[in-house]
Amino acid sequence: MAKSNISRTFIEVFEPIMTSKGFKRKGKVFHRIANNQVVQLLSYYKYMGAPQFTIDFSILPLCYRF
Repeated sequence: MAKSNISRTFIEVFEPIMTSKGFKRKGKVFHRIANNQVVQLLSYYKYMGAPQFTIDFSILPLCYRF
């Protein structure tokens, strides 16, 4: 499966769900600020030449410098 197909499928499936939960999308990352204290991130990574990809969910304090 080509990367563009995975990207498109990921966005098509997750965007309606995540936006209904208050997340915004920038590229491959969905993000939102919860309780004015933490940022929540959902993203995916595809490894070159590998058929699988990884979904990563992170919760970071707002004082964390990206």
